[in-house]
Amino acid sequence: MATILADMEKEGGDRFSSQMVDPDADNGAVAEKIGKEYGFRPMAASLFDQRSFWFYMTLASGDRMVEVPLPEDLGKESLKRAIDAGMKRFAAGFNKTVALNGPKSMPPMPQFGMQGQGMRLEILEEVLGKEHTVTPADLANGRVPEEADLLMVVAPEELTDKQLFAVDQFLMQGGTVVLATSPFNIGLDRDLHVEKKPSGLADWLKFHGITIAEEMVLDPQNSAFPVPVQRQVAGFTVQETKLVNYPYFIDIRPDGMNRDSGLLTGLGQLTMNWASPITVDAEKNKERTVNRLLESSDKSWVSADTKIQPDFRTHGELGFPVGEQQGKRLLGVAVEGQFASYFAGKPSPLLAVEKGEGEEQNTDEQPGEQPGPAEKQPAQPEKKPQVIARQIDKSPESARIILFSSNSFVSDTVLGIGSSVMRTSYLGPVQLMANAVDWSLEDRGLLTIRGRSHYSRPLVPMTRNMQLFLEYLNYGLAFLGLLVIWFVRNAMRKNTAKRHLALLRKSTGRI
Repeated sequence: MATILADMEKEGGDRFSSQMVDPDADNGAVAEKIGKEYGFRPMAASLFDQRSFWFYMTLASGDRMVEVPLPEDLGKESLKRAIDAGMKRFAAGFNKTVALNGPKSMPPMPQFGMQGQGMRLEILEEVLGKEHTVTPADLANGRVPEEADLLMVVAPEELTDKQLFAVDQFLMQGGTVVLATSPFNIGLDRDLHVEKKPSGLADWLKFHGITIAEEMVLDPQNSAFPVPVQRQVAGFTVQETKLVNYPYFIDIRPDGMNRDSGLLTGLGQLTMNWASPITVDAEKNKERTVNRLLESSDKSWVSADTKIQPDFRTHGELGFPVGEQQGKRLLGVAVEGQFASYFAGKPSPLLAVEKGEGEEQNTDEQPGEQPGPAEKQPAQPEKKPQVIARQIDKSPESARIILFSSNSFVSDTVLGIGSSVMRTSYLGPVQLMANAVDWSLEDRGLLTIRGRSHYSRPLVPMTRNMQLFLEYLNYGLAFLGLLVIWFVRNAMRKNTAKRHLALLRKSTGRI
């Protein structure tokens, strides 16, 4: 480590300096100060190891400080890459890296007659990949890739403690975590159905004062959706697909967007599909900055019913019963400031898993069982990388949580539905996610550039009375046009008759 820092000081000159701090100095006063200011705690190599040590790296420039994550391999090259990745966070114009955690999916294999399964995010990856490096991150090892500048988690399903620990510690390092999650998963493969499925993030979000209700928002201001509808024809039941107003497709216009945040630059309309209401605890977040990004209309309501197929016979034009408590619902929020770790005061999940694996290995040998001839030679133990219980209990002020309460609004299937309904390329949701990346990583110039691109520009929403007025006006103008044509045609016919009569009289010699 000393060699790396010496080389960097030589290369950077006056622009780079390093300092090593001994936490045990001043009878532990330095360690206490580090714990209060940065949330660092002593590390351990295993759950039962009584020995502890300190090994943290931070980078600071001006008032901004970032924590450099330790790589799994503590070799010279790995440490140098980690420091370089941390330094790039202070510079604009560098290619940023987005770690994307999404649901597992199986691509279609038409040669075997197999359709794709699971949610696919290819459009999102393609759009983000035009301006950033997108790297997959399953977080199974409890770590976010060390080169990641931002973590994006889409439609998580039952995250393990190790995966949740990775999300938590990335936030504690001062990073930005962008989440698209909801308690509901929507099935569109065969029929329209919904099921409750825990994301594994609910308790973690609640710990930070953010709650996603186990309900979905319905809004009379909505986008169309192709729904299978049954009707009777000559005594037979016929199923056809019709475009109907679908309250679960919330149509958010500028009056439901926070324009002051800058994150919604270039967005004139956004559809949130099957979204749940968000509640922010004002008391827990009083020291943080809360930006309410997206809201439904003031006539929206919520429902916990899992029947999302419209019933127009029973409930009329909307297809669903209208709730009594109507009002705006929060669907997107950004919270910035200092967060406490969800795992503060708890054993590291990395060491707990390591302990479980050891216990499982010990149970392989039954009591009293004698080893066979082939087992007399001691087996060579598999060499595993040493796990260091590195844990941060408090984040710097630069940490952010950006939350959108829908699992599916950026999926390829839903984007395809939106494009088919609008008859144009509909990329509003992925533009929102790209904006979140640029806004978080301080590349604000890309927001205005992207805002001038060729994304769809939907029409201004109209009330029912305005729709009726324009419809009748259209009929009236058409009727008026027919009258004008009739009068013109009648006048032309009379003029033609007069001209023919004059020619006839002239030819017969009559005046």
